[in-house]
Amino acid sequence: MLKKAVLGYFLLTTVFLFWHVASFLKDLFVAPLYFLVPLGIGLLFFSTFKAGKQLLAWMTRAQLVLCSLFFGFALLTILYQQLERFDLLRSSFLYVYPTVLLFSLSGFYLRRDLLAAEAGLKSHLKTLLVLSPLFVTMYYFFFLQFTAFPLRDIYQEIHFMKGALEFSRFHILGLRVREWVIFT
Repeated sequence: MLKKAVLGYFLLTTVFLFWHVASFLKDLFVAPLYFLVPLGIGLLFFSTFKAGKQLLAWMTRAQLVLCSLFFGFALLTILYQQLERFDLLRSSFLYVYPTVLLFSLSGFYLRRDLLAAEAGLKSHLKTLLVLSPLFVTMYYFFFLQFTAFPLRDIYQEIHFMKGALEFSRFHILGLRVREWVIFT
């Protein structure tokens, strides 16, 4: 059941590759891909080299999933860094993104034994499903409706501020005037 849900979710999110919608609800729907795509890439890596079965001998399923997630993040970061380095990201995005999604899906398919839900997990998922409207309502009112800050991408703003700090540290931004004054 969980395997079909992951496959269906991936297929539904590919709609937004072709249909560009600027909507907050679309962002909420697509946000889990931030974790699922690297997880699938990591699972693909561990299943390709047959290391997954050997790792499961001394790791739990949760540890293997976390290791795959972090490894997938590292692989995707290196891929996008190299594409950006050679200025290929903008021209090849429509080819790279579906390819990454297919690799991620194949990782989930090859390691589908990790997604087998047990009876205890099914009861926890049912509880989460029942409580999720309450969590969404609380999130909406606490972070969106009654917040003092406007809704924006804080993650990108933090990176911008960190970049500005680094530029100012090396005097690219906020040049000191006394270094440029020619003393006569």
